[in-house]
Amino acid sequence: MRITILTVGSLGDVQPYVALGVGLRRAGHDVRLATHERFRDLIQKYGLSFFSVAGNPLAMLENETGQRWLESGKNPLAFIKRMIEVAHPLLWQLTNDYWKASQDADLILCHTLAVPSAACISEKLNIPDCPAYLHHVHQTRSYPSPVAIPLPILGSLYNNLTYPLVERIFWRMLQPIVNGWRVEMFNLPPLPKKTPFKDWVIQCKTCLYGFSQKVIPKPPEWGDEVHVTGYWFLEKPADRKPPADLLDFLKSGPHLFL
Repeated sequence: MRITILTVGSLGDVQPYVALGVGLRRAGHDVRLATHERFRDLIQKYGLSFFSVAGNPLAMLENETGQRWLESGKNPLAFIKRMIEVAHPLLWQLTNDYWKASQDADLILCHTLAVPSAACISEKLNIPDCPAYLHHVHQTRSYPSPVAIPLPILGSLYNNLTYPLVERIFWRMLQPIVNGWRVEMFNLPPLPKKTPFKDWVIQCKTCLYGFSQKVIPKPPEWGDEVHVTGYWFLEKPADRKPPADLLDFLKSGPHLFL
């Protein structure tokens, strides 16, 4: 099977998918990662195909808009809004690049931020897509949405309601952009105001979670199509050695860290 993995962001958004790709390749699949040029060497080092997409995450974070985004991190909803502002100029080119990277794919796997692009591309190409997340997005009473403010005092009802609320807010910000792709790039009908996230993310669709159940236990509401696989870690090279200065420091005796 030919699998294209779509991801975007920092090293923490890419390296787990390299590990996932290595596992899929060992299972006999052809794997291509579509992400930023700065990760080409890392991906090719592990024997995976690489497709370059638009964007330089470091440059985005260094400009004024990117700095405002980082400063909004204490407010999850403001963080999402700023994130879209930062990424907006690149979203069209990213989706176009993802489209090119997926032309010969039998399956698309995607990072959270690539879900809207992957959903449109899979619909147009009539191939399946499988979200592969590093944090939970499926609705549950056990804990709130990861981008909602935790309010333990309000209990499970609040937790459950945070998911549709976040989905609506997220979709309101994304709808004009996504519908622009659908009409102009893919010749697909625009989506309605009602959030499509349940169709994109849930709807009995197979989903992978790259974290441990010891950290986030799988809630009873999640179906059998949701697979919590454990973390996707790259194996350390057998000949890997720590830097000499680190070894010297450790050998020099006990240290007090303040």
